Amino acid sequence: MFSFYYYAIAKDFEKNFVALQAYVEHPKDADRAFYLNHERVESLPPALALSQNSTQNLNNVILFKIELLDEHKKAGDVHVIQVNEHHKGRREPYPKVIRVYEKQKVELYESKYALSVYETQKSTLILNVKQVDVHYTSEAPTTQEYSKITYGPFSDIEPLTFSQVQLFFTYPYPLPYFSKATRDIYVSHWGSIAVDEYFYLYNQAAGINGQFSRVDYMPHINPNHGQSAINSLGTSLPQYIHGLYYYDYIGNISSSNAERKDDHVAFNIEPRFPIFGQWKTDWNQGYQMPTHHHLFQDKAQPDRHTLEIDFMHAYDKSLTEDYTVKVILPEGAHDIKVELAGDIEPNSVDVGKYFGTLVYFGRPEIAIKKTNAVHEICDSTFRVTYTFDNQKDLYLEPICMFALLFAVYLIAIIYSRIGFTLESKAAGAQVHDQQSKKSN
Repeated sequence: MFSFYYYAIAKDFEKNFVALQAYVEHPKDADRAFYLNHERVESLPPALALSQNSTQNLNNVILFKIELLDEHKKAGDVHVIQVNEHHKGRREPYPKVIRVYEKQKVELYESKYALSVYETQKSTLILNVKQVDVHYTSEAPTTQEYSKITYGPFSDIEPLTFSQVQLFFTYPYPLPYFSKATRDIYVSHWGSIAVDEYFYLYNQAAGINGQFSRVDYMPHINPNHGQSAINSLGTSLPQYIHGLYYYDYIGNISSSNAERKDDHVAFNIEPRFPIFGQWKTDWNQGYQMPTHHHLFQDKAQPDRHTLEIDFMHAYDKSLTEDYTVKVILPEGAHDIKVELAGDIEPNSVDVGKYFGTLVYFGRPEIAIKKTNAVHEICDSTFRVTYTFDNQKDLYLEPICMFALLFAVYLIAIIYSRIGFTLESKAAGAQVHDQQSKKSN
């Protein structure tokens, strides 16, 4: 009986390692998968015996214990488990700075063998580099095609065998990630949910050697200009959104456009300057969504409501180092429960109070923080369930709004009356003085 599969990652990559994802594909639906629970462990079980040499190499690896599905725990059965490692900063630009018209080159280190605590019958390393322009390899690959470098296949590999290869090749693309992002969700029972997002984008590609010149950046002068720069970003938003907005914090001269299609809204932004290597930018965007798409009422308990919404922002294939999701519930909501997907392991979930315009007693605020949020892993729906049984809280803001407007008009009327009276008295006093002078 096998209940777990043990997976190893070289400690050489520990500073770059972000997350692990293990799953089994659905036998009938390729778009679905069964995700497997996993955790980091410090040692192997005694039943998994290794040779003396392999045992010594355990100090140089990071171990994960992956729980198998019940139907996969029978000895002798053969099943396919797919494991994705997510790293950041593994492609390191070299040199660190280049001219605007030069192509970026990066270094990459990898093991040509699949690192495993088990004896491996067959292993092949395939590197998809998009454009093969290899300048250096510490060991010649087995095959090299237009966009693929292959080492292997290798057979009968001993446990924990590691053989590092170094590659130096052209990579004419940016290396972006979000150093910080926040997603604020304002829930209202008046028919609309507001989403406000803030992004801080950084490009870790090679920087510019010298000052930036628009002449060097002109495409008709240098066709290969700024290939490692970020010129625009695009994403897809839900088709039913409305009130979409976007602005940056300095000058607000960036460009954006949106097109509503049959199943989504295509949204594209263009920063006011190209984001070259080691450059950064930030912006704010948001929109409104009809409540009935995401907020549902329990039929058995009408006072119980459930919010179902995406955890991640819409910019896919991205890494966010510091990510925060805030859900601001209606004033008076209580008995709050948060349900996250199994792959999302937050660093913290805090419940506090939010005070904004016309909020007098504070709205419940749930803040979920996640470090190194990988879009591929965290792109799932999460749920917030709460009780909202006091209907007078629903009408508190409109009543306060009407009371505020009434007070403003009342103060304006009183002020106008007081001003008229003072003016009349002053005019009367002036006439009296003139009459007194004539009499004298």
